[in-house]
Amino acid sequence: MSFEPCQNQVVPIPWSMPSILTVERTSDAVAHLQQYFGRTWYPPGQENRGYTGGHFEDIGGRWNTPEAAFTITPADLVAVTCLSVSIPAHAAIRILGPEANAISALLHEIPTDLDLWNALDEHLDDDSPAGRLWRLLRGSRDMGPTTTSKLIARKRARLAPIYDDVVRSELGLRNSRGYWTGMRDLLNREVEPGKPLHDHLTELAREAKLDPVVTPLRVLDVVVWKDGRSRWRQR
Repeated sequence: MSFEPCQNQVVPIPWSMPSILTVERTSDAVAHLQQYFGRTWYPPGQENRGYTGGHFEDIGGRWNTPEAAFTITPADLVAVTCLSVSIPAHAAIRILGPEANAISALLHEIPTDLDLWNALDEHLDDDSPAGRLWRLLRGSRDMGPTTTSKLIARKRARLAPIYDDVVRSELGLRNSRGYWTGMRDLLNREVEPGKPLHDHLTELAREAKLDPVVTPLRVLDVVVWKDGRSRWRQR
């Protein structure tokens, strides 16, 4: 299906490397992260709350706690609202009710400690547990690729990348087809000799003094979104 980002296939066009991900723009990327996650200094009396998305990883409990790893909870549904989407009521009822056991069974099959850049095709293709979870969640007509990607990212933040229109535009994509495998390849692309992009993203998080709960995938999502959203709005 055309919306399926976890299909194991060759991405039809070469992915663009947004300039914000290059080593030359490290200081800009760090500034984006500090602003987004509320790490920017403000004068006394001026509160810096950052963006609501800065709470995606820990609202209602951290995504990486063992007790939350194998079920979708109401806190997860709230978390995606921090990223400016919402789970429709009928979908929430389905996810928390009749399909909860099937979702939990699939989550038990998806590794909690697997980073996307190390994932094999068998972890990402249509027949993988992640692919089946994607299709199960997409079973609701109002669960589009953006909302679905954000919900899965809340459960497997090291493996599942977030997809939205700004990131799609900045990466030069037409749609979400091949997104997971394409993102894996991008993360392994060198930004300078001997340094893959995922190592650079880890260094950006460290320089911005982010909590380790923020993964390299989220660093990429935030800096590309922050850098590209004004251009996207003008299109």
